[in-house]
Amino acid sequence: MKKELLHIRLDDILADGQFNCREKISNVDVAALAQDIRELTLLQPVVVRRRDPDLLNKQPWLLIAGYRRHTAFKMLRDEDPVNYAEIPATEVFCTDLDALKMNFSENLHRKDLSILEEAHVLKRLVDQGVDVKGMSQEVKKSVSWCQIRLYLLDLPEDVQEDIVLYEYTQNMIMALWRARHDTTKLYDLHKKTKDKLLTGVKPSQVIKRERNEDKKVKPNKDEVLASMEKVAKICGNFNIITRTQAWTLANCTDNEFYADVTAWHNRQKLVNDVLEAVELKLDFSTIYALWEKVPKSW
Repeated sequence: MKKELLHIRLDDILADGQFNCREKISNVDVAALAQDIRELTLLQPVVVRRRDPDLLNKQPWLLIAGYRRHTAFKMLRDEDPVNYAEIPATEVFCTDLDALKMNFSENLHRKDLSILEEAHVLKRLVDQGVDVKGMSQEVKKSVSWCQIRLYLLDLPEDVQEDIVLYEYTQNMIMALWRARHDTTKLYDLHKKTKDKLLTGVKPSQVIKRERNEDKKVKPNKDEVLASMEKVAKICGNFNIITRTQAWTLANCTDNEFYADVTAWHNRQKLVNDVLEAVELKLDFSTIYALWEKVPKSW
């Protein structure tokens, strides 16, 4: 619950760049905002939270939301130390997870938030115990949107940076992620992808796949019936059965099915083996053999 409006000294607020999902904010980024504040005052206060009193520090407040406003105020304070020594703020009482969600929510819909910045925030949600399905609901994005950003973090840092710089598509990231266990193949594919983009090839034409994971490919009737019977017999789990049925009937894509099962069972090694089989497009008999090893008590 929020309290009354406060006026807090800038020096008493910790603006933690590691906490903020927008990791780097310079004076240049907020020059226009600073001018607006100078002319109109600050229309929306920043949001702060009291820090742990056991921490021996000189900054009792943690900035939760309003990093650009805070940076703009510091810029104005350099010009006018008297009138901009304090910033209007609202105090909130919340958990670490809620603070993270609040920060991410404020920045998520800004167009200049990079896919890598989004990925780092989602990883912090994972570290807080939030699964992919849960974070999808929290950030109001699809499971696939969340999953592809987590895949990005499995790639080498130099590749991550190029993905941001050259604006790789979801299919490009997925292709690189599939090659992550083979360094030579990964960097070869990365170089070819980057070279094509630099020469003006349309993003949709860069990655040529044997099967398009974003295209619904309907299998034959025997495969559908065999798949349903096998999964129902082995798993006895309503959610898994219906989701598998949707996949075999081509009512969801490979990426969606893979992301959903990962979100539900990402901590079980045997399930990961099954997912690896799906990822590699092995035949149904191979996948069935792996399904038989999965515990029924999911």
